[in-house]
Amino acid sequence: MITKSGNTFTNKHLSIIIAWIIIIALSFSLQNIASVEAGNIPGAYWLYGYIDQWNGTDVPSGVTVTATNTNNSTIGTTTTGAQGAFFINVGAGGLESSYNDQIVINCSYVPGSPYNDQTGENATLISSAKPWAWCNLTGGTKMENVSLSINVTPWAWNAGTIDYNDSNATSDTYFNLTNQGNVIVNIKIHGENITFNGDTWYLNSSTGVNGFTVAYQNESAGSWTNINYTNHSFVTDLEYDSDYFLSYTHWHLFGLNLTMPWENSDKPSGSQSFNVTLWAIKAYG
Repeated sequence: MITKSGNTFTNKHLSIIIAWIIIIALSFSLQNIASVEAGNIPGAYWLYGYIDQWNGTDVPSGVTVTATNTNNSTIGTTTTGAQGAFFINVGAGGLESSYNDQIVINCSYVPGSPYNDQTGENATLISSAKPWAWCNLTGGTKMENVSLSINVTPWAWNAGTIDYNDSNATSDTYFNLTNQGNVIVNIKIHGENITFNGDTWYLNSSTGVNGFTVAYQNESAGSWTNINYTNHSFVTDLEYDSDYFLSYTHWHLFGLNLTMPWENSDKPSGSQSFNVTLWAIKAYG
């Protein structure tokens, strides 16, 4: 079974069970939606808005607000004032937007213990009908608590009957790790030993007496990396499934390889299993 977990905000578990059968691969596709551009805005074009916390109260002054033009990838920042209000120039001298460009407003706020981090985003299209626009993070788009939810599909791999000192592996696209939360995350990974009838097989960097290995291979990587008994970095900056940043890649494909101990290792009765645990951690900066 595969185990999934978060940090202090989310703790969920899934496991990879090595029982003993062959596997099926999954395929996924993403579709990019083209955006429409028009002429450059000749002067300043002000974008205004208000930002509310998850409970409807105003975000305090001094909180950073990020504006991104998804058509030309220009980014600018401002800070909130009284009542969570903000404004930023997205025209000439600002984000250099054109009419019909999409501007995404994103804000993250850490109120401090014992409250969770909050995040939110909303978008608007720049119109030539007037020299300003609104984009609020209020009501149905107000800030929400950060979610570090991740998922792995499939949750289990049956590796079939494997002889001692032999191995079996999936394809490098068999497992699909997805970020189902609302922030960019880093993923750490670790494995565990196999215990049976009072005996133990140990997860090692190489096989031996009572020692086995489990390795992962990222899609198209071409080589296997051993999974350790302690956490180490697996995926960095895995994006979330944004409604506005359609180029975000919120999934990651990988495979697993199990290599058995030597022939003279202790022999269990029946099939055995082990867990691979994945931890999601908010990616700062």
